[in-house]
Amino acid sequence: VHAVAWAIDSPDDEDFAAIKHLKARETLRNIPVMIISRLTDKTHIIKAVEAGAVEYIAKPYDEATVIRKFTRV
Repeated sequence: VHAVAWAIDSPDDEDFAAIKHLKARETLRNIPVMIISRLTDKTHIIKAVEAGAVEYIAKPYDEATVIRKFTRV
């Protein structure tokens, strides 16, 4: 299983637009995208899901949480 871990630490929308672009490509749309970010505001989580992310991991995080989320995708 392949997955993309995408770190977002800027509140601008460039990362979300890039994820949408990635998910729009037929050859890449089935690859799960997981966001890792220090931004915990609900609006950022919603933007990530709308862009196509399957998980949102907030910093600081513990190793067990990351492993659990990666093994589910």
